Amino acid sequence: MSPLLFPTLDLPEKEVGLITEVYHTLKPGHPDAAFDFDFQPQLSNFESITGYYTDNRLGPALRLDTASPHKYLCFLNLTYRGLQGKYTSGVYTEYQTWGVSFLKGDYGHILIRPETTLDKIRELLHHAELDFEDDKAFSSRFYVLANDEGKARILLGPAVRQKMLDLQLKDFTLEIIDNMMIIGDNKCIDPATAGEIASFLYKLS
Repeated sequence: MSPLLFPTLDLPEKEVGLITEVYHTLKPGHPDAAFDFDFQPQLSNFESITGYYTDNRLGPALRLDTASPHKYLCFLNLTYRGLQGKYTSGVYTEYQTWGVSFLKGDYGHILIRPETTLDKIRELLHHAELDFEDDKAFSSRFYVLANDEGKARILLGPAVRQKMLDLQLKDFTLEIIDNMMIIGDNKCIDPATAGEIASFLYKLS
């Protein structure tokens, strides 16, 4: 019997299968990929996690290579409240894939996601979004918040903005605190999504 790739004691059978499938799908393109049992990213300050999910627990963490800074796919066990019926709400728990990477500089606190109609209405009442007047395609598609405009503009140069426009995820949240970046699509584990996130981490490095 082959050794386990990662601890499976607390994982449902379905998620064990999906995480294993992600590993085997990515392994040919990332021969050094391996599960890192010691990686414990601090996610308590990330609004994209704590602002929506009532509880978050780290599952297996897949380190994509041995180069520094490392890039990871983390499989998070996330709990949230949602509608259970027409008039009642319930508590749901699911495993999701989130990419974690460490950037070469400190860029403050940045939050980026696809812009919604509600975001556009909010902007009419209170302008908070960071706009890029020279890049209408990017500004019309993404909602960007930053606590340090100067640092954010250094990071979000034309090349990085184009990489984000090329991202194939329809709905995602990208958040940076200092030099740590996380990105996820708020959906259950899917090998195709995991591959797209892994590819993006490399394009941004």
